[in-house]
Amino acid sequence: MKQVAVIYDNTIRTDTTGIYVERALRQVADVVHFLPTQMDRIQPEYDLYLQVDDGLTYRWVRSDLHPSAWWIIDTHLQFDWDKEKAVDFDFLFTAQKDGAERLKFEGFDNAKWLPLGCDPEIHCRIPNVKKQYNVCFVGSLIPGRRTELIELLKDEVPRVHVTQAYFEEMAKIYTQSKIIFNCSVKNDVNMRVFEAISSGSLLITNNIKGNGQEEIFIDGQHLVTYSSANELLDRVRFYLKHEDKREAIAQRGMELAHKTCTYRHRVESILSQFDRNVSISVPELYTTNAQTSIIVVVHNVLEMTKQCIESVLQHTSGIPFELIFVNNGSTDGTLEWLESLVQLHNDINIKIISNPDNRGFPKAVNQGFMCVDEESKFILLLNNDTIVTHDWLRRMLRVFTEDARVGIVGPGSNNCSGMQQVGQVVYTDDKSLQQFAENFYRVYRTFSVEVDRLVGFCMLIRRALIEEIGTFDEDFGIGNFEDDDFCTRAAAAKWTLRIAGDVFIHHFGQQTFHVIEADYDRLMQENWMKYLLKYPDGGIHKESLGQQTSSKNVQSLTAHTHPTVTN
Repeated sequence: MKQVAVIYDNTIRTDTTGIYVERALRQVADVVHFLPTQMDRIQPEYDLYLQVDDGLTYRWVRSDLHPSAWWIIDTHLQFDWDKEKAVDFDFLFTAQKDGAERLKFEGFDNAKWLPLGCDPEIHCRIPNVKKQYNVCFVGSLIPGRRTELIELLKDEVPRVHVTQAYFEEMAKIYTQSKIIFNCSVKNDVNMRVFEAISSGSLLITNNIKGNGQEEIFIDGQHLVTYSSANELLDRVRFYLKHEDKREAIAQRGMELAHKTCTYRHRVESILSQFDRNVSISVPELYTTNAQTSIIVVVHNVLEMTKQCIESVLQHTSGIPFELIFVNNGSTDGTLEWLESLVQLHNDINIKIISNPDNRGFPKAVNQGFMCVDEESKFILLLNNDTIVTHDWLRRMLRVFTEDARVGIVGPGSNNCSGMQQVGQVVYTDDKSLQQFAENFYRVYRTFSVEVDRLVGFCMLIRRALIEEIGTFDEDFGIGNFEDDDFCTRAAAAKWTLRIAGDVFIHHFGQQTFHVIEADYDRLMQENWMKYLLKYPDGGIHKESLGQQTSSKNVQSLTAHTHPTVTN
């Protein structure tokens, strides 16, 4: 028997769908109910984490729990919010057929239509209860067509009963009524359809077109529909006069509802979708055959380089790329390891440039530029103290499709200056890093933002930009501010820079500077002065120039955090 954590709020609405779902789940699974405020207490020990829409707007905050599913009830009322929250889940079920179709159109192929249902132990015909009302309506009087039709019925038909009731009291009123009236809000097949039919009285409801009602119940066989006010009155008058026809339809409707439309049927359908080790990924919206040349400058720190390249090889499938290594005088076995890569991965074009000494980052990058394959339309600069994550390159490349003048794209990270800095980072090892990055993607999928500056630790460049503005300025020596200079020149040439808001990679930061025992602060200050000689107005730092003069402070002033993160 499966163990299921079901999450919904029942403190505001006593008749919320989650009540019925939990009752049905308890017939087929071990179930624990959590309120939304108790999500932090949920342990990773269940076969399924099912949230049932309760009409409240809060996010699913437990990205570590899988498989997760959300049964969305009101896509017809708050679709934009539902779409925003939908990225949090592995599986999506929608009570409205058109809700599933809209989500699929938005790229959520994990969405499936799952109609609402009935609970025959609650929504039932009560024995020995006589008919007292010709027509009843149980529910909210929403201004608009529903209320107008109810007022019409009151004027034209005797003994019309309108009230609010729940559970057994609602079932009693339905049993006491010859006809149950329904009018959906926005073409939705609502709870009342199933609850009324299950009670054994005739349901007369509006004719809903194209949203699945006709796939569940047949007009004239299990219920009766109307398309206008006059048609409603005609149907009500006819079936009040013809008891035999009325009761026959009501009986067939009740039998079908109990046979195929109970909440137990619904939860069994949900449970059939899952396996303990299920793995779901949201489909990508972008594919490309364009080749990318990945340039990695290395100077010692071999173990870190290994970790970086292993992550690249593992997480860059399906995208054509070549690897260009520029070895800046490493003495720790780096060159030998790079040469072994060529033998191990003969399916990848791997090039090695080996310098006898450390010639600095800008010059090494330019050496890499000169070796780029003529087929490559994009060039990626990647520091060897990074760990990339699943589908990172594909997702970054997608941003170039947003505008032909997007020239440079960068990811978010845990350790960088400027707006690429991501706050609230929680992971402790590679597995949790990959999970964090994937959840990060699901939350901010296809989001990007234009910025003035990108950091060179992971910089994806359109080749046409380099051909227009040139390569890195080697006057910046060992490194620092060569990426700022490159971004400044790109912007001056009317190219735009964007952060791929849904891509996160790990960056250790400043590892080579530690190895060469460089005075990092001094290098920053010297290169800041070189930058100011080229751009006396401060260039991309002009807003902060009047506030701070040291290079460290200039960089910190741009560290507002990644634009997708809410602090």
